[in-house]
Amino acid sequence: MRVRIEPRDECLGDAICADECPEVFVINDEDGLAMVIKESPDESLREAVQSAADECPAEIIIIEED
Repeated sequence: MRVRIEPRDECLGDAICADECPEVFVINDEDGLAMVIKESPDESLREAVQSAADECPAEIIIIEED
């Protein structure tokens, strides 16, 4: 799986994704927006990544299959 946030500038900065899956998402200190720190996370994180995508109010977390 590959994870990205697009378009990133539509992020609301509410940190739900970082709360749901901190191994993959963080809030950037400079702009307050979410960013992906692990684009190809381990399969064991799939449920947490999916939860983050499902809970994202901006609906900008994209999960693609390799």
